[in-house]
Amino acid sequence: MKTYLTHLYIIQEVVFFGKQVQQFAQVRGNITQILGAAKADSFISKAVFLISTGSNDIFDFANNNTEFHVGVEEYLSILQLTYFSHLKNLYELGARKFGILSVAPIGCCPAVTSGNGGNCVKPLNDFAIVFHRAIQALLQKLSSGFEDFEFSLANTFEMTSDLLKSPSTFGLKDTQSACCGLGKFNGEGPCLKSLNANLCKNRDDFLFWDWFHPTEKASELAAVTLFTGGKEFVSPKNFGQLAC
Repeated sequence: MKTYLTHLYIIQEVVFFGKQVQQFAQVRGNITQILGAAKADSFISKAVFLISTGSNDIFDFANNNTEFHVGVEEYLSILQLTYFSHLKNLYELGARKFGILSVAPIGCCPAVTSGNGGNCVKPLNDFAIVFHRAIQALLQKLSSGFEDFEFSLANTFEMTSDLLKSPSTFGLKDTQSACCGLGKFNGEGPCLKSLNANLCKNRDDFLFWDWFHPTEKASELAAVTLFTGGKEFVSPKNFGQLAC
């Protein structure tokens, strides 16, 4: 699930987290009808629920904070409580294994750096770090309070920071510009043929595919870390261990 965590301020056609949980409840019912209650419970309890959410919420708060009428700390509490509620609802639907991706250093994506002289925006990155800590705390709370609740929390911020600091180590050549987009660093517009977007020659050289999202190469590097990495990046266990 990659989505808005809340539906406080949605400016895009995105299905927010709570709606996706509702949709899973319908799927859960279908599975039960096909397998029967006992087999459905077992099937779902063994599945890993991969969840990546929060970056859109942070972006929107930073760009439209006057619309929210709350401060950073209060907004963070709202996100944490909302996340807790959605995970609890998934647990009640039978989910037991949760693979959680925290927020990457979103202050360093081309959409942001293109308007900041090529530099990362620290307040956005600071929010991502604090959000990771908040998610870590709520996962520990859920783990101690709910039987058989298992989780792996990926520190996506640190994983991506490694790529930004030492791109050549990972076979990357450009961590500032997007492979596809418009304007400075290809970060001033989306990757759309209708807009005559620029397209790089070799996408595997780039960290960013477009002004917000990683390339397939970057995602592959992340996947290897998620499933085989150590506790400095994925804790208390990696996704491979969680799936066993």
